[in-house]
Amino acid sequence: MKPVTTKEARLVARASADVQELIKCAAELSGATISQFIVDAAVTKANALIDSMNSIKLSLQSANALFDALENPPAPNSSLLAAADRYKRKRENYENRIIGQRHSPT
Repeated sequence: MKPVTTKEARLVARASADVQELIKCAAELSGATISQFIVDAAVTKANALIDSMNSIKLSLQSANALFDALENPPAPNSSLLAAADRYKRKRENYENRIIGQRHSPT
């Protein structure tokens, strides 16, 4: 059986000599290679961006409005009541068919 090997993808970036020198200096100060430093910085930035996109930030006023709406929802309107009735009828029809299938002789 052959050992499993993993291939690492290559990332390529172009930068000015000044930027390259800055990154090289920072990498040396952190004890990492330039590649390790760049990948670590990119992963950190990517995670921060994804985290910020996956969270919702509300002002105090907006948060209070949200909590108020959750604690004191408006009364259901006619469209919502009709939709609930349709759902209830469909659910009952489905359950009756399932029960009928279980009890019918085969």
